[in-house]
Amino acid sequence: MGNPDKAQRSRSTTTVDEVIDHPHRHIPLTAVHNFRDIGGYTTADGRRVAWRKVFRADGLYRLTAEDLELLRPLGLRTVIDLRTAEELQERGTFPVDRYPVEFHHFSIIDRTWDMEEARKWSEQQSEFLREKYHLMLEQGGDFVGAALRVIADSKNSPVVFHCAAGKDRTGFGGRASVVGTRRRRRHGGRRLRTQPRSR
Repeated sequence: MGNPDKAQRSRSTTTVDEVIDHPHRHIPLTAVHNFRDIGGYTTADGRRVAWRKVFRADGLYRLTAEDLELLRPLGLRTVIDLRTAEELQERGTFPVDRYPVEFHHFSIIDRTWDMEEARKWSEQQSEFLREKYHLMLEQGGDFVGAALRVIADSKNSPVVFHCAAGKDRTGFGGRASVVGTRRRRRHGGRRLRTQPRSR
């Protein structure tokens, strides 16, 4: 008789990989490269996060006319921008004039992180991010809560939230928005984010 624990681990790994690499997860666009559906994850009580309701992305201010046409079938209703006011002023925002949505700005940090500091922590990235995530809660906890309330209200979906690169601030928001999903699957989302994509 085979080892049941080993068999269970094998089935679990396959399920995780199927969820992480689901063909419906990544939305291919031309100027935005990290637009993803966070549906499909199984919650701790056995339910599954609905597909095509909540998305995460990198800088949506870069969307081209072609990208907007690719997004129209999603029927987006709400955009949440997690960048600072300075970033919005310098780089612009989601083009609501060409794709009408309900736009929310919730800056969860007071200023963008010092890249020189980030480089110094390159060998201890987990520790660096842990420190910065605590800082996000200290500086932007109220805004994180406000963003989650918008996401949780079904009348706002489909909703997409984003920052500049779609990594740290958006990753933080993504983890918060799927609280209750199994830890291994959430970490799998991080694996998907770090996989290189052709641009």
